[in-house]
Amino acid sequence: MATVEQLNLVQKLVPFRAYEIRLADGRTYRVPHPEHLAIDPRPRARGAIFFEPRGRGMHLIDLGLIAEIITEIPAEEVEAEATVGE
Repeated sequence: MATVEQLNLVQKLVPFRAYEIRLADGRTYRVPHPEHLAIDPRPRARGAIFFEPRGRGMHLIDLGLIAEIITEIPAEEVEAEATVGE
């Protein structure tokens, strides 16, 4: 299972790179821009809102159900670039 910290890392990459969130039930959400995902910033928060492109709707996501975060870059680069972007 992916962690909230891992999700925050890919969400804050500079420059941002599109990624996908795969849930435990198999649903996948492609995040093409950081404005398409709002993560609750409170400590111990467990929710996020995914906004469909072109205003087609939104989905409430339980962060505990994220099985995988799919990026086009190796995990080592995600961590290195997130550190630079802070």
